[in-house]
Amino acid sequence: MVRMEKEVEFDIEAEQFIARYDSSLDTVKVFVKEEDELIEVVVYDVMWFAWHAYFPETIENLIH
Repeated sequence: MVRMEKEVEFDIEAEQFIARYDSSLDTVKVFVKEEDELIEVVVYDVMWFAWHAYFPETIENLIH
């Protein structure tokens, strides 16, 4: 969706975010709006099975 739209705005609780497609890297960067500036949110793209192998308690934290 972001690749097609180039930019998508969304809210999580009280914070506003912007997801922008970066065609030079073929990836999406996410920014949080804070007053008049955008601050990039550092995210990691991991495969769930690998994460779960190292941190099996994570699923319990997501459910509760």
